[in-house]
Amino acid sequence: MAWVILWTLLFLGVSFGTFISAIVAIVVKGKWQRTCVDVLLVFTTLVVVIGLSAEFLPKDIIEKETTKLPQSARLKQADLSASGLIGVSYLEQFEGPLKLIVGIEEKNLPQKSTEKVLESVKTLAKYYPNDDELTARLIILTKNSGEDTKPVFEHYTRSGGKMSPLLTSLQHLYLDPKSFEPATDIAAIKALPSGWYRQSTTEEAYKLTNSPLLATEIAEAEKKSSEWRAKYAVFHVLKLLLAALGAYVIFDALMKKRDSGAFEPLSKDFRRVYAIILSTLYAQTAISILVGVCIGMATVLTHTEPNAAEQKKLIELASIVSGVSLAILTFYFLVCRPNKLSIRQAFMRGNQVTSPLQFAQLVGAGFAAMVSLNMAIRFLRSLLPEAPVAVSNSAQLTMINSFVSLDYLSIFGSIFFILILAPFCEELLFRGLLYGWLRNRFGVKVGIICSALIFAGYHFDLAGFWQYFGIGIILAAFYERSRSLLVTTAIHGMWNGWIVLATAVLVNR
Repeated sequence: MAWVILWTLLFLGVSFGTFISAIVAIVVKGKWQRTCVDVLLVFTTLVVVIGLSAEFLPKDIIEKETTKLPQSARLKQADLSASGLIGVSYLEQFEGPLKLIVGIEEKNLPQKSTEKVLESVKTLAKYYPNDDELTARLIILTKNSGEDTKPVFEHYTRSGGKMSPLLTSLQHLYLDPKSFEPATDIAAIKALPSGWYRQSTTEEAYKLTNSPLLATEIAEAEKKSSEWRAKYAVFHVLKLLLAALGAYVIFDALMKKRDSGAFEPLSKDFRRVYAIILSTLYAQTAISILVGVCIGMATVLTHTEPNAAEQKKLIELASIVSGVSLAILTFYFLVCRPNKLSIRQAFMRGNQVTSPLQFAQLVGAGFAAMVSLNMAIRFLRSLLPEAPVAVSNSAQLTMINSFVSLDYLSIFGSIFFILILAPFCEELLFRGLLYGWLRNRFGVKVGIICSALIFAGYHFDLAGFWQYFGIGIILAAFYERSRSLLVTTAIHGMWNGWIVLATAVLVNR
């Protein structure tokens, strides 16, 4: 608890320092104004660093819900956590060369995935010990992990929980098979929403009763499995082909040096570059906090129970809108307007690619190189004993959840942000401004590496840090090659589109 208090005080302190230094910088003039701008940049950097360090705080504190979740929200969270386990079970059914290939890239995936989902639902159930449906999901996961389910039942009853028909059926199935009543118990199990929990438990119930329906259940599951594995195999083979092409592109770039002419950065002014990038990050953080405070005050004043799912969506939307708006506005007023450039002209600087064919070749090569490097990084991370396996990027998680729940409005919003807004703003900030200034000041190699590191840190995702670092290297290298933000934006959008397409095709409901 002391670490959380210290972290909160540090975050509030640097946020307050940023606010005060920004106000003073506007009021004073001359030398003092420059000093205040320096202080502002230091405090803004600390906001980002301390915000990212939240990943290192104890898990039980980070995962604890600060507001009470309604039952529908907590059950949805548990169902979404386990939705990927169907795909994991399908992966285990591969045979031949594909099994070897999948085993190399997805090393220990089944075991780690089950452990991670079990840990997540255990944490959730700890704060809601009397929720019978949530406890039922925890019992199913515990049984699937090979652990004894009896302590979970005992903890539930000691906490004052009352045995529901679903829990009674699971108790018969797992602890007292002789008392299992097929008619009532299978009906109670089938009341679970469609997904991994119902599929795995129904199959076990049919096996216990030697029901003729088991053959039908297994046939339907096998059909779904075959269809999903076919789609996965096509994606995997395509990814391997792209990776091979990407490896060639990277090798060719290392062996041959090409002169693309003079490089003119969008801005040579470090203050402007740094202020635009960090103020964009700070706007996202500050607006999210402000919206969260307003929601909390409205909840208290109206004496209503907070809806965590709706709050999260509103806060994420406010963060996206504020970040994108400030990035475009500050870029226009601090870079484009002083240099008499339109934003369109800023995207088409230097030795511009004029041929559509050449443009398409560069974008295709960049995408292939990104796939190749990303696969290499994933493989290296899989060799680590505690390599994270779950997605933790908030935008990607929102997209996955929207596809699983078939929330079409959320799907549209996620795709629009991931395919258009994110590539546009991130290329403007990290390649156009940051890499351009770093290259002009320190050279190509330092520019590529440093801009990639900052780009990876910007995503606030420690689990995917090295993937983002690899993406940043490829994008900076292709900006160096093409001198065009249009090329890197297209590569970035194509990569994000690949993730969206894979999610849409391979997600299991």
